[in-house]
Amino acid sequence: MKRRETYVFVFSILAAIGLAEDSTIFLAASMLVSPLMGPIIAAIFGTAIKDPTLRTLGLRNELIGILIATIIGFIFGLVICSIDERYGNGEGLTAEMLSR
Repeated sequence: MKRRETYVFVFSILAAIGLAEDSTIFLAASMLVSPLMGPIIAAIFGTAIKDPTLRTLGLRNELIGILIATIIGFIFGLVICSIDERYGNGEGLTAEMLSR
């Protein structure tokens, strides 16, 4: 795994823990670790200066990051629902989940 994918993996786990444990600290930490702002800026800048290579690179990396984060979140959700009954029957919605 490259460094960027490792950071996406780490921020996904931090965000999932923050949502499950109702912790704003974990959610803020996951936003600080997240490397997804670089590809967004690359796509926007590539569009602004009409550079299709930069735009495509930014979009591709952003979609890969979103896909990794979604898969990690889905797996974490499956694991947490199988371990803790509160989340499996819908009673485990935390304030952080509802606010986001």
